[in-house]
Amino acid sequence: MSQHHPEVTKKTSASASQNCAPLANRSKAPSKAGAAVCAALVALSLTLTGCDLPLLNGYVVLGNGVNTHRVAFWRQKEDYYARFYHSNGRVDAEEREALLAEGEGPSKFDFNSCMDPAMDIMSVCSGRGHCMPFDRDVANPILFCECNPGWGGPECRTHRKSQAIAWTLSIFLGPLGADEMYLGWPIPAVLKLTVTTCAFCILYLGHSIIAGIVLLLIPWLFDVVRIGSTPVRAFTYHCAADLPRWTFVLVTVTFFSFIALALGLKMISQTVGHRRFEANLVKNYGASSRVMKHYVV
Repeated sequence: MSQHHPEVTKKTSASASQNCAPLANRSKAPSKAGAAVCAALVALSLTLTGCDLPLLNGYVVLGNGVNTHRVAFWRQKEDYYARFYHSNGRVDAEEREALLAEGEGPSKFDFNSCMDPAMDIMSVCSGRGHCMPFDRDVANPILFCECNPGWGGPECRTHRKSQAIAWTLSIFLGPLGADEMYLGWPIPAVLKLTVTTCAFCILYLGHSIIAGIVLLLIPWLFDVVRIGSTPVRAFTYHCAADLPRWTFVLVTVTFFSFIALALGLKMISQTVGHRRFEANLVKNYGASSRVMKHYVV
């Protein structure tokens, strides 16, 4: 049996207690973080707003015993059915709002023009589309409007933005935000114009030509490809798919290839000019490397 010295035993226990102290503090840290997260979740739950039953005016009669809460933001928007209603001239705008508020709208006007028996084939869908069945239920068919190219909405009343025009604006005036303004998005247009201004400032001051070019080309090329590859969403509906795929691919590749060629020739010209200037200083003036660094940018 080995005998331990009392002083060695005290030192060992002291060092062990010191090593265990950080571990104890570490074990307390997660509990504090968890308590903070729980408190934040409780605070967020108190700010939530509830909703009543789904708003199905005219289809489901809501009883008076339903507990309601504060109206959510999406409920404060104009009802989609009220906005694109079809009455065939039997109900005016004020009466429409009153009927919808009372939940009696469908008894006075039809779901759409395709479900209105008084409409003929030339008048349905505002004359800009035709009726198509929603499913294969022959006994109780539900018909919807299939709009002609360039039109949208349940009754084909809204003229869609053109994908070809948006893409043309993007490829020629994209850095100025003209494409986003055409699509009805002013905030992204201002952001693109701000980025373009920053890129030109960098190029003008000459801090970093590569950084300025990259800052200018990335959002520009991104929107050209995004708008040209698929009909993007405008402020109201998606754009009309009137841009041929081959036109988008061919013109985009050719256009940006010419830009890359022009930038490459410009950079080569600058490099050759600088080297000729350096050689002229050494040949004619015997300039040293120190003088060359001072004059050559």
